[in-house]
Amino acid sequence: MKESTNYSLLEKIFKTNGGYITREDVNNANISSWFLSDFVKRNNLSKIAPGFYADDDYIIDNYYIIPESGRRERLPRRFNKAVAEELLTSWLREQTAAWQLPDQETELISYEHFNTVHGYYDTGDIYSLRMQLKPGILHKVEGKEVDF
Repeated sequence: MKESTNYSLLEKIFKTNGGYITREDVNNANISSWFLSDFVKRNNLSKIAPGFYADDDYIIDNYYIIPESGRRERLPRRFNKAVAEELLTSWLREQTAAWQLPDQETELISYEHFNTVHGYYDTGDIYSLRMQLKPGILHKVEGKEVDF
């Protein structure tokens, strides 16, 4: 009976935290660390840092920002450079339509990627991308030569 109570407490802590559990949470709840180890294995949690276990859906900072638009939205589940380019390209195409410009290709003009580290462990990534519409002629202008 005590075992099922401990697992239900661990499940409650896990859900309250939003997809992660820490050894400190378990200690504060007076639950043996053995239950935490078993809970981590049963739920296939990843060790993010010592004493910090999370679901694969849990991302420490789970938002992306496009400063020019004021857009701040949740990251897709598997985020990488290609996904970041897709999101930015999509926003540029929306802006192109809003500005009543013909649809144009986009190009990546700057890209930086940084790993974030917490306590000697890789805990995430920071992507910085800059894109633009490919430069080109929007409209061909024809005219006549006029003498003054």
